[in-house]
Amino acid sequence: MEIIHTTSLDEVQTKLVKKLIKSCQKFDNTFKEPYLLNILNFDKQMPAFFLGYEDSKLIGFLSVYADTKDPELSIFIHPEYRRTGYATKLYQDFLSETKSYHLNSVKFQTEANFSNHNPEFIENLNLVSDNETETWMTRTGESFELLEKNGYVIREASKAFSLQIAKLQSIIFSEDLKVSEKYVNEAINDETGTLYMVLSNDKVIATCTVDKSSDYIYLYGLAVLNTYQRQGIGTYFMKKLINIEIEKTSKVFQIAVADSNVVAKRMYERLGFLFQTQVLYLKIGNK
Repeated sequence: MEIIHTTSLDEVQTKLVKKLIKSCQKFDNTFKEPYLLNILNFDKQMPAFFLGYEDSKLIGFLSVYADTKDPELSIFIHPEYRRTGYATKLYQDFLSETKSYHLNSVKFQTEANFSNHNPEFIENLNLVSDNETETWMTRTGESFELLEKNGYVIREASKAFSLQIAKLQSIIFSEDLKVSEKYVNEAINDETGTLYMVLSNDKVIATCTVDKSSDYIYLYGLAVLNTYQRQGIGTYFMKKLINIEIEKTSKVFQIAVADSNVVAKRMYERLGFLFQTQVLYLKIGNK
């Protein structure tokens, strides 16, 4: 297998990668798409995408999501080329090409459907669960009948509010402020998505990002200031965003929620989101 690594995918590579992913998803009954941009990676010069070719045909793909030095990897191998060691070759090439970046722990993202039917993948890469799982859910595009909440303004985020947003997200997600600032600035400048915020007297009290780079409208990073939680702000915000996006697209909505976050999962269920898949996070085990 010939492996090409790159920091970003061009238009042709993106089309080939998406075609490969669709082939794998159809075969495995999986749904999660990897993030195909490197704008959130801590070093944009680090190889983020590894493409494996056999006779000029793309048959393997490894993506690297690395907002910190603890990257998350996703690997896709065409069903006709599995059990030949290609996943291991892609991973070894990743280790070789990123050695100089001194990465820490590495996690693999996969889905329960794939893991259950491909135990040799887990075994060959010596992977073990780190007990972190997510439920991914989808919702079709029916709008909500919604009464406006007086005193709250929902609008697209701007640089004037970037520090406020970063501080809020840093607290809610227990992230370093610099990491949160990077997320916020990239989200504001991202042409494939929109960062929304809720204002109360010009104070940012909630945020959420809408990513439109995949076949779904992916809603993520919902954060509500602690003093405004349990007041219906999150539910109102999500309903409002769904109504806004329905006016622009016919795509299905998608969200992810940690299985440990029972409160958030129940909220999404009340909003009409249904189970799509379970995402697993795996780490290298001790031999």
